[in-house]
Amino acid sequence: MLDFDTLAVRVRHALAISQPETAHRLLAEHLTEHRGEPHFWLYYAAALLALERNVEAEQAARQGLDLNHQIPNLAELLANAVYAQGRVDEAIALIRVLIEQFPEYPGGHYRFGLFLLSRSASRDDLVLARAAFDHALHLDPEDPYVYQAAAVAADLMDDRTAAQQYLRTGLSLAPQDEGLKLAAMTIDGGEKVVGDGGALLRGMIAQNPTDERLHRDFAGQFVSRAATLSNLLWLHIPVVAALAAFGARASEGARWLVVSLIVLATGALVGYGYLRLRQVAQHMPAGYLKDVMAAHRPLGRAGMVAGAGLLAGVAGAVGAVFEPSLSVSMALLLVGALAAQFAIQGTLRQAAGPVPRTADVAQFERFGLRRSGLLAAGGLRRLLTGGVIFVLNMLCTGIESPLGGVIAVVLGLGLLSTGCVVGYWQLRLGPRKNAWAVGSTISASARFRRWALVRGNLGALYYVAAHLIGAALFLLMGAALLAEGA
Repeated sequence: MLDFDTLAVRVRHALAISQPETAHRLLAEHLTEHRGEPHFWLYYAAALLALERNVEAEQAARQGLDLNHQIPNLAELLANAVYAQGRVDEAIALIRVLIEQFPEYPGGHYRFGLFLLSRSASRDDLVLARAAFDHALHLDPEDPYVYQAAAVAADLMDDRTAAQQYLRTGLSLAPQDEGLKLAAMTIDGGEKVVGDGGALLRGMIAQNPTDERLHRDFAGQFVSRAATLSNLLWLHIPVVAALAAFGARASEGARWLVVSLIVLATGALVGYGYLRLRQVAQHMPAGYLKDVMAAHRPLGRAGMVAGAGLLAGVAGAVGAVFEPSLSVSMALLLVGALAAQFAIQGTLRQAAGPVPRTADVAQFERFGLRRSGLLAAGGLRRLLTGGVIFVLNMLCTGIESPLGGVIAVVLGLGLLSTGCVVGYWQLRLGPRKNAWAVGSTISASARFRRWALVRGNLGALYYVAAHLIGAALFLLMGAALLAEGA
């Protein structure tokens, strides 16, 4: 049997090296001997919390506080265990009591800020969270975790200058802190503090090759970069179809030149996408790209579908150069358009992060927010791409080419897929937790939160309706032009 001091040293070491199972085993073996020691329950609750046995962690923390309610760490652990079970308001109430009892304990202010930051029911929560972090830094100005949280809060309040300053100060105190570096990659302007994200992650993985979180972030960065190229796929069929429409009106010799342009345009699109992805891949260790693709198998399938769609589009466009009303050419172009939309949505789905396969409601909601948020964030690029496609449609319609109908269908399919995905998540997440509602309420004070909620949902309704109505109009227009051409 170990005396309590020796046991505490071994348990602290196990927790420090991320071995909560070892810590829990040691504590369980000495439960009978040391159950009357309050700090024993402190370590026991910490080990259970690290093992995500949150209900047991809450019970352990309460048992320790029954023995001695003057231990602030135990009160903080109790609030953490309650928070981990989704009882956010109760956790905040517990932290308020802790702060009143121990106003000079920095951990209480830090936790209070974190809980408010996660709730973010209104801008007031962000203001209070940031004030809590500042107070925690006043009490302990060398804690990198608090600088990281303060930077995130400032970024959510659109105070980029303050966010970058928190990062700089934190990294000057703890230059190797991974949390600060990872936070910098998600904060606007964070690259000004830490440099290129890919190079940063590669260096962090080299220092800590067993950290699974770093590997997930590195893979996620590659997938996100792939997602930004999705609009190129949407643009491909309209470009080659427009070239084919004008090529069909050219002389016999000029038609072969147009065929060359179709192939070159496709090659340029593929080449540009390859170079953009290679910029990310060059920061990866040798063979790492294969690991990323193995971890994101649907991304590989989306790439194969996109490749098949490109080939179908080229074949259809080449056929249309010589016979624009040929049904096989039209069918190939439409197959290419459908394949492009499948690949686009598949890539965006992967970029939203791992699909939750458990009944964890919080994980499901986070995935839904990312999924619909990615589509909302890409609205400007989609608008510009759609504008180019619309111009190509008008040009082809102007020369009375049936290929104008294909381009209209492509435009409609793009709007339809986006509108359906966003609309689905609006309904699943509900009026209070969808991306537009969260985005509106987080920037509004508690006084105007209800109005912000209404404004956010009206914005979501407008966004979905604009896409679905636009999709219906362009699909009907495309069908009419194709029928007329036939």
